[in-house]
Amino acid sequence: MNSIAIPGTSKYQDTIFGKAKSIWKLCKTNIETTDSAGNVVSADNNIISENTEPAGIVAACENVQESCCEPSLAKEIQVLRKGVTYLIYLGQAGYIIKSASGSLIGIDLYLSNCLERYDGFKRLMPCILKPEETALDYVVASHAHYDHFDVDAMPGIMANGRTKLFASKNCAAEVERLGIRQDAVTYIERGRTYAAGDAQITCVFCDHGKAAPDAVGLIISVDGKKLYFAGDTRLRTDEAEKLLKLGPFNVMVAPINGAFGNLNEDEMVTLCSVIRPNLAIPSHYWCFAEHGGNPGLFIKIIKERLPEQKYMLMAQGEIYKLCAE
Repeated sequence: MNSIAIPGTSKYQDTIFGKAKSIWKLCKTNIETTDSAGNVVSADNNIISENTEPAGIVAACENVQESCCEPSLAKEIQVLRKGVTYLIYLGQAGYIIKSASGSLIGIDLYLSNCLERYDGFKRLMPCILKPEETALDYVVASHAHYDHFDVDAMPGIMANGRTKLFASKNCAAEVERLGIRQDAVTYIERGRTYAAGDAQITCVFCDHGKAAPDAVGLIISVDGKKLYFAGDTRLRTDEAEKLLKLGPFNVMVAPINGAFGNLNEDEMVTLCSVIRPNLAIPSHYWCFAEHGGNPGLFIKIIKERLPEQKYMLMAQGEIYKLCAE
């Protein structure tokens, strides 16, 4: 039996061709006119038809405002149908969960390029959501590293005066430096469960080494589903086995970058063999050259070692609908 790759669905994350065609349709009304024969023509007098391929879109749209051609992930999240639970991937280790009631929980969001300024790690994946657009009810930072507690983005995330922050204890100094309201912050620790509207956040074991001794893994329980975010951690099968009593898990998200104390591709497959989630999603790769991570290698290993395990690679901006299991 082969491992099963699960497709996600999202209008935002099209194929290159599909996205180009969407942009083409959006821009066409802004660039087309009619010639003397009644043909619809572009600004350079080329005849346009409904079957026109989008190969020349860049040239055709060069005079159209950028906002016309850019889909809005924030708007797409906003209009998602209620009564359904969604998982949205933003890149690196960042996700948003939208509950059936419409509540939004952000997890380990990295929405800026602050790590290049502080540590020299240039961001390679684009920023697809502005901090002030997030409109979150809750945001969770599993530890204080800046790709999980984004010091440039956090003020914008919290600026609406409504978002509540759950952060590990080592984030306290940055919370104070950034002037975030203390009454909006809850410091989290392993072994405790916190109410977040219609969801519960349970903090569990995570081993990210001496640089982040307070780092936590997260179990988000919402709408009758359980999502396990392993966090930045090395492999500890002894601790992973203890999590089985808190499952079963609909989704498990774990790193595969294999650097800075994190699981590599093979180790995530080992973790899957212990946790046995319904769906495994690798994370924490491709954002920085220094971090490593090869999703292709992960697929190869999981097919060889754990052929019955369902898995999914999520693209940035992809929205996955969690169905009842």
